[in-house]
Amino acid sequence: MAEEKKTSTRGRKPRKKRATSAPKKEGFSLRNEVKGIIVIGVAILALLGYFGYELGVVGEVLTGVFRYGFGFGGFIPCLALLWLGWRLLYQGQFMSITRRGIIITVFYLLAITLVPLCRVPVGDELMTTALAGEGGVVGGFISSFFRTLFGELGSIIVVSILMLLLWYHYYPFILG
Repeated sequence: MAEEKKTSTRGRKPRKKRATSAPKKEGFSLRNEVKGIIVIGVAILALLGYFGYELGVVGEVLTGVFRYGFGFGGFIPCLALLWLGWRLLYQGQFMSITRRGIIITVFYLLAITLVPLCRVPVGDELMTTALAGEGGVVGGFISSFFRTLFGELGSIIVVSILMLLLWYHYYPFILG
């Protein structure tokens, strides 16, 4: 008969049990749902203040951030923040960088740049009186940059051509 071969443990190191670490105690952890509701609340508060509702000091500060940051187009970042909060609430992720998102963001930045280029006199792009009603700090800064590079009329032409190129080249991609 065939003899069965016995394996010996001689020469082998005994296996060690994996040490399980004790669960880490975190002080206070917000779940994605709570974070999403907070982001949505901030966005709604900023939107309501942007459209003229009296919301107190916190609402005025939030509205001022969007109004002076992005000018008359400040409601679009508020809507984007609302969408990001909704996404965090239901999908569990806050933001992902996609080609479509980059194209839309660049188009939006060029649009808020074009407004101060057309409506604000040269050198007044970053004046506080022109910020809220025009392109905001972001649009004023970018328009000041373009005016430095291309002059008054050249910057309008360059920004318009860039917007048209983005629109016609990526229009089918943006829609789906």
